[in-house]
Amino acid sequence: MFSMTGYGSAKADGDWGTMTMGITSVNHRYQEITVKLPREFSWWEPWFHRKIRSAFSRGKVSCRLDVAWSGRCGSNMINRDFLMALYRDVASMASDMGAPPVDLGYLLGVSGVLDGRSAVMDEDALEEIFSDLINRAVEDWNASRRAEGEFLWGEVMGKISVYEGIIDDLSSAWGEARDRAFEHAKERVSAMLKDMGLDLDESRWAQELVLMADRWDVEEELSRIRSHLLQFRQVTSKEGPWGKRLDFIIQELNRETNTIGSKVNDAVLRSMVVDAKTALEMVREQIQNLE
Repeated sequence: MFSMTGYGSAKADGDWGTMTMGITSVNHRYQEITVKLPREFSWWEPWFHRKIRSAFSRGKVSCRLDVAWSGRCGSNMINRDFLMALYRDVASMASDMGAPPVDLGYLLGVSGVLDGRSAVMDEDALEEIFSDLINRAVEDWNASRRAEGEFLWGEVMGKISVYEGIIDDLSSAWGEARDRAFEHAKERVSAMLKDMGLDLDESRWAQELVLMADRWDVEEELSRIRSHLLQFRQVTSKEGPWGKRLDFIIQELNRETNTIGSKVNDAVLRSMVVDAKTALEMVREQIQNLE
């Protein structure tokens, strides 16, 4: 069980300097990724997105890469290959247009010309370093999320047990409350008929009793609640992620609980329904942070 909240980091050292990667995440309904890279590595951003996207299903994730270059890769190194290609293209265009030759000094201000530090390593070497960094950072991040997720799951199951206990009490109390409600209704009908000088037709009363039972009976709702609770407890035996499944089951439990609340008139049962809904809301708040 993973929480959507977590933090992980990794560091790589070489004669070129030190790279540090940090990954942080918070809960979010969908999958959202933000990648912050040094300017010289900006074109690697889609690659980082693809790598991180496969590591989680939902949440808001921020990945940041910081580089401390060594003296060998000091600031304002010239990217020679890029500058030479740029100069050739600009000189060729100037010749075609009959313009004077370009001053090389002006090209030093073009973005990327003075970002030659990354040119110290070729693309394959960079990808190997980045892959190692992101794998270790994700592993550290997942360890953090797993620890938080296990704690939250314990809290969730505690609240679910409270809800289940309330439902068991409600189920036990419902039988007596139903019989009292039927008996009270019969007494009221008998009194009204007596005032009008009429007798209670037992066969007609039996028909009315069936209709009242259909409107009042909550056994069907209680049965569905027990089924949903079983699904809730078994959800971790299936392939993850589980957060959305748990959220859906909570919605179904809340719907059945509300239906019971609309059917019962007994004050004690209504109080139980309120307590059950309160426990469900606590569960819902906790699982909002589970992936």
